[in-house]
Amino acid sequence: MSEINDTFQLSTPSGLSDIVVNITYSKFSKNIILSYNFKTIFEKHLSLLTNKGGETFVFRGTSFRIKWRWNAFGEPRSIVIVDMEDNIIWQYNSDEANTIEVDVFTPWWAWIFILACASLFVISGGGGIPSLIGTTGALTCRSVSRNPEKSVGMRLLQCIGITGGTWVSTFAIITIVFFMIQPEDTTLPWIDLIDFSRRPIHEVRQIALSPNIGFTLADTLEIVGDEITYEFEVAEDFALYWQVVDSSNDTRYRIISADGSEIKVSRMSINSSERLEINQTGTFQIHIVNVGDEEVHFEAQIWYLPPPSFDNYQILEISPNERYELRGTIDFPGQIQFYQILLDSVGNLRYQDMDSEIRSLQYSVSDTEFDIDAFNELSRGTIRLQSTSYYLAITSEAGDIGNYAIDIGYAP
Repeated sequence: MSEINDTFQLSTPSGLSDIVVNITYSKFSKNIILSYNFKTIFEKHLSLLTNKGGETFVFRGTSFRIKWRWNAFGEPRSIVIVDMEDNIIWQYNSDEANTIEVDVFTPWWAWIFILACASLFVISGGGGIPSLIGTTGALTCRSVSRNPEKSVGMRLLQCIGITGGTWVSTFAIITIVFFMIQPEDTTLPWIDLIDFSRRPIHEVRQIALSPNIGFTLADTLEIVGDEITYEFEVAEDFALYWQVVDSSNDTRYRIISADGSEIKVSRMSINSSERLEINQTGTFQIHIVNVGDEEVHFEAQIWYLPPPSFDNYQILEISPNERYELRGTIDFPGQIQFYQILLDSVGNLRYQDMDSEIRSLQYSVSDTEFDIDAFNELSRGTIRLQSTSYYLAITSEAGDIGNYAIDIGYAP
């Protein structure tokens, strides 16, 4: 039994970690083990007939790939560990392997350049030379993008250069040939194949949001790629309540925070709603874009909800074995009503919705003042209380507004 041992470092958002590689092999078995702090994070036992392959493994929330090739005598030729962009992190090559003999994947961004080169066949009207140039460029971009020995940045720059070169050379050949055949006509036939009359628009609109007052976003996006960006400024931590009134599945939206990170990315589904707690200030953006093949109309409403005020919340003193009818109103979507419940002793708190106008009434109970992270459906149930002072928050999940009535009882 032969053995290969080595150590390398894996980079994750948590930092650098020392990984131990242990490879054992003979004519009858082939094994690969990766471990960290004496704990196995990847283990593979290969059969006698398996000489080529690879698998993905996850370490501290980050995905990596390990790929291998063995010769017919059960000896490793090439074993490589790469990230998801095929950048090499660790490798082993035997003396008989002059290059890194592993299967690599075509990255998603390479298809942009491949299709750009291949489209020259259509742009040129099917000419032989332009088609040859486009095909050569597409194959070259695919090969360059799959080269694991070069960084992603270098591969990207090479694909940009190859694609630009194919387009420039193709249009130069078409122009020269056309003027040689018809020197008196300065109209190039391939221009008619490109429609410059309508390009996707990207419009930025400034909006001003008032506290607890809804603002309507509505418009029509005619073609794919049309995009409208709404910008607004907020000077304090806030919550954003988002509700889609009308849209198609071909409309997508993104909510971008002041630091540039994405808060929410989703399709605009009719009647969908969500409350987003945002602990930032500054300029925020809402991007709405048409991702389909047809014209789309959208309508959504947003509410800017400042931090709730806890100065004037209602205090409920509930005596044992007595019922208390709690009434209130949700005036706008996302509003939260707060109460403090005082009991004589620990016990069971029973609650029941009494024909409230709000269909999606929810509650949160906590012994910490106004901990509103988790809401539950408010219909009917019992809560075991371990303290004599609790805080109750009531809101609506689906953006419903109206009056509510809740029957509360307390039993020691």
